[in-house]
Amino acid sequence: GDCFIGLIGRQSQRPTSQVIGLTLDEASVKAGWPKSSRTQWHAIEQGVRTNIKLETLGAMARALECSVHDLILK
Repeated sequence: GDCFIGLIGRQSQRPTSQVIGLTLDEASVKAGWPKSSRTQWHAIEQGVRTNIKLETLGAMARALECSVHDLILK
C-alpha cells in the first residue's frame, strides 16, 4: 500500500506501524522479534539505524503486510 512507501531512510512524524493500527510492540511481535525490539523498529523508521539486513526488512514487511520494495525510500 501507498502508506508504506519510503518507510526506510526518512524521518517520520508518526510510526508507520501506527498507520495500520499497531503499536511498536505489536509490530515487533508480528515481525517475529521480541517485544523489547520496539526500539530497533523505531530506530529503523527514524533513519537512525541505516545498516539494515534484508532479513530485517522482510520481517518488517510481513508485519506491515506490504512488500520489502514498499519500505525502501524512492
